[in-house]
Amino acid sequence: MGFSGVVPKSPQDEAGLSALPKPQAKSAALLFLVRGINFSKGDRLKMTVTGPGGFKVETTKKLERAKATAAFYIGRALKDRPRWPAGRYHGQVVVLRDGLPIDEKRRSIAIE
Repeated sequence: MGFSGVVPKSPQDEAGLSALPKPQAKSAALLFLVRGINFSKGDRLKMTVTGPGGFKVETTKKLERAKATAAFYIGRALKDRPRWPAGRYHGQVVVLRDGLPIDEKRRSIAIE
C-alpha cells in the first residue's frame, strides 16, 4: 500500500507496489495503491485520497466475488496543471463487510 506517480501496467507491477516510482511535483499521476488478501464476496473497499488545496478523490468498490488477493488504485492525472501542489497527501482504505469496517489503513506522502 502506498503512493505512485505512474499507473501499474501489469500484475507484476501490482505485486511490487513498493517498487513503483513515488509521485513527484511533476509526475503524470498521483495514485494511492492498495493490495489486500482474503476478500469475501460483497466486501466493499472505500478508498479516499486528500491533499492540499481541497484535493480529494474518493471511491467505493463492491467485490462481486471472493478474492484471495487483489490490487486497487485511485487518483488523478496531472493533466493541464503545471505541478501537484506542495504538501502532504493522505490515503485511506476501509474494508467493509456486511456494512461494518473490518480493516482500515492509512498512508501519507509529502510532495515538495
